[in-house]
Amino acid sequence: MKFVVKKEKVEFILPNRGILKISSEPLKILNKFRQIDISNREAGGVLLGRFVLDSDNIVIDKVTSPQSKDRRSRFAFKKMDSYHQHRITQEWTETGGKINYIGEWHSHPEINPNPSSLDIQEWKRKSKEDVYDNSFLIFIIVGIESISAWTVTKVDQSIIKLDVVHGKEKTE
Repeated sequence: MKFVVKKEKVEFILPNRGILKISSEPLKILNKFRQIDISNREAGGVLLGRFVLDSDNIVIDKVTSPQSKDRRSRFAFKKMDSYHQHRITQEWTETGGKINYIGEWHSHPEINPNPSSLDIQEWKRKSKEDVYDNSFLIFIIVGIESISAWTVTKVDQSIIKLDVVHGKEKTE
């Protein structure tokens, strides 16, 4: 059975009361990497998007997919391929800084995903060390039946799970 997201977009409420919107094209890619079958390995990449002017909203317009040098297993994903950083730089340069590095995503073989202790450790490290144009990074985990999102702040690495705008995002 193939799972597909019912909506063409997924929206979450950000801590600053803005909206995080995942557009339809990146959502299709995230959906493609759900670990529906026991043979599916974790996948991941970076989130690329824009800060909407005169609002606290963020739109994820693009995501990168796993590359050949990335490490993937049933319960782990590690970006190793320079392609992800290349895409961040390329998108930022080609759009004059309008498309930014927003955060990271990966999949879990769980119906409703939650971060592991290793995920949390990595998120905190990235929020401290990565270069980005916001006060927080966004981390998305794609589960078998739902997508969950968190922010991790640059200042103190506090983690906040984001609520979905209109109830729980489920698949069919």
